[in-house]
Amino acid sequence: MHIEDERLIARYLEGDPAAVRVIDEWFTQAARPFRQRLVCLQQDVRQAVHQKLCGLLRQGAFRGESRLRTYFWQVVITTCLRHLREQVKQTHVALDPYVPQLEATPDDSPLNQLLRKESEHLRLRTLEKLPSPCRQLVVRILEGQSYQQISEAMGLSEGALRIRAWRCRKEALQIYRRLCGDKS
Repeated sequence: MHIEDERLIARYLEGDPAAVRVIDEWFTQAARPFRQRLVCLQQDVRQAVHQKLCGLLRQGAFRGESRLRTYFWQVVITTCLRHLREQVKQTHVALDPYVPQLEATPDDSPLNQLLRKESEHLRLRTLEKLPSPCRQLVVRILEGQSYQQISEAMGLSEGALRIRAWRCRKEALQIYRRLCGDKS
């Protein structure tokens, strides 16, 4: 085992802020491919990685056959993938027919396929949390109905419907941000 790795492990397990910052920087780099798909869960994943790494290091699972950084990257990748798989498994309201599916291409990597599914899941969760009138409006739009058709069916003027659609989009964005933990 490299002497620098031994020192870093000892300082990290003691809670040395400088060592924790090094590990956090490694996390940021290793989790970069998952950044967009785990935007809502980034802090949860970071905490899970720290817990997993501390446990593994205390158990002596790191034998020094590779550098600590390489070992850590594997912990980050497996933890991110586990969180993505958990997201995909969660159940949701049966709105799938109304959410456009992004078609996979033959050259998509398994990671890209998993990331696409997680993104679809987040859109569905946002749609589920919209108030019923907004959800119904969004469903009509996704079905391909024009504003004129929708306004006639709902007994609204086209201008009033456009304002309602704008407000629903604004509310959907706020819900999306809440689901992602974004405070802006």
